[in-house]
Amino acid sequence: MSSSNSLRLELRTSRWLQCALCCLAVTAALGVWRASVPTWVFGLVPVLLALSLLALHRQPRGLLVLQADGRALWTAHTSAEVRIQQSVEAVLVEMEALQLRGPLTVLAFRVSDRRRDWCAAPDTLSNVERRRLRLWMQTHHANPGFSSTR
Repeated sequence: MSSSNSLRLELRTSRWLQCALCCLAVTAALGVWRASVPTWVFGLVPVLLALSLLALHRQPRGLLVLQADGRALWTAHTSAEVRIQQSVEAVLVEMEALQLRGPLTVLAFRVSDRRRDWCAAPDTLSNVERRRLRLWMQTHHANPGFSSTR
């Protein structure tokens, strides 16, 4: 099969989402500071920011190849620093859902009976890739949980 018939998606953590979480944390800190609430509430903001960033960094990283015949293959990256070409075998995955939420795209798939969710911003998924992903899901996905709302 030629590579032009498949869609290769490099799943990585979005820096835009990291910046958005930090901006929300600063806004929350300012809101807590201006509100008449106990000062110990101010300490929750960094804790919640750390938990949010941890959840963002726990997203799957790797290569997802969506082929024209409807198969989806996943190759996980064990570390962001290790990009050495090794003979790692791709695993067949089950695509579950795609949600388009404005500029954000949320893709859910199942690898070895474990659900993985990947949230992409425009810095990690271009408009062309997003459109091709939406069309691939519409063509090859018959699950009623599929949602491509704009």
